[in-house]
Amino acid sequence: MKNFTLTTTIAAVALALGIAGVAQAQYTPGAGLAASPHDFSSAVANTETVGLCTFCHTPHRAISTRLIWNHKLSSNNYTWDETTTMGGTDLPTNIQTWVGPTRACLSCHDGSVAIGDVAWFNKAGPTVINATKHENDAVTVGAGGDMSGNHPVAVPIPFGNTGGETYNNITTGDDVVMEWVADPTTNGIRLFRDSGDGSAIAGPEEGNAGIECSSCHDPHNASTVQGPYLLRGELDGSTGGASGYICLKCHAK
Repeated sequence: MKNFTLTTTIAAVALALGIAGVAQAQYTPGAGLAASPHDFSSAVANTETVGLCTFCHTPHRAISTRLIWNHKLSSNNYTWDETTTMGGTDLPTNIQTWVGPTRACLSCHDGSVAIGDVAWFNKAGPTVINATKHENDAVTVGAGGDMSGNHPVAVPIPFGNTGGETYNNITTGDDVVMEWVADPTTNGIRLFRDSGDGSAIAGPEEGNAGIECSSCHDPHNASTVQGPYLLRGELDGSTGGASGYICLKCHAK
């Protein structure tokens, strides 16, 4: 990953941005949300039946209309161990206020909010269905707001292999080397564009494309998932090209 300050292995990246709940070996990648690591309907200590979607979404009285988001958001401010990538692209300092998928992911995965701390459940809110947190968990990322050692997110990606992309008020650095797949979305990667109002929406445009946690992970375990940790690609090996290995879906090496 020549253009990033960080050179962590893909295994470390997957653990950092990955998901836990149901043991990884107990679910089939790409088979849907039920029985996947994000299915807490029968895997939490509570005395009431919990819907499959409840921990993240609710149709009424959600925290926000966007995603009808139901899970309490973290109050952490996130920082990195560096200020820029090797290519000179600034790392974000506004994830806590950035209305993009990464903030939603970190509402559970930074370990500061209980998995079951939701805005609305069973005619009552706010409610803590389960006090379990990801503290000291292998999938905790951004604990205490520290994003050190994690793959950059909420940053621009050189979509179309051109320079000068702007995303989340960040522009790609002058030293970014064009060693990228021109359009990673053709390989199952999900990219976003800046809507202009401080939020990310699906679908990149040339000059306006960015990466979020859900670019490489599918929280719903849909058909794009190929490997563990809800990855949109395979974790092991360095061959197979963009059809398999997760790194090569974006990085042309």
